[in-house]
Amino acid sequence: VGAYFQVCEIDQKALQVRALLPDGPADKTGQISVADVVLAVNDEDVHGYGMRDTVAMVLGQPRSSVKIRMVAQRVFNGQAPASLMALKGLGKEEEAYDVILVRGME
Repeated sequence: VGAYFQVCEIDQKALQVRALLPDGPADKTGQISVADVVLAVNDEDVHGYGMRDTVAMVLGQPRSSVKIRMVAQRVFNGQAPASLMALKGLGKEEEAYDVILVRGME
């Protein structure tokens, strides 16, 4: 998918984008930025899933597509949790965005 992830700086139960592969699928969307938080994968809330399980869901089968719901980390104002529920509680659901990426493509 062309994105590298790390544990979120503000919430150890969430993941955020660490880096984008130049000209990779994630970079080509023009939407994803470093530090954006992963909220859901294929409409499944992934808060608390951990690095291994969330990345496995994102990577999936080569040449298949994956839908990732994300939001800029700044939306949480440095406060945990960085989750879908917290986003709803802040009344900032419209700040989230979905990207559909093809796995295993350059």
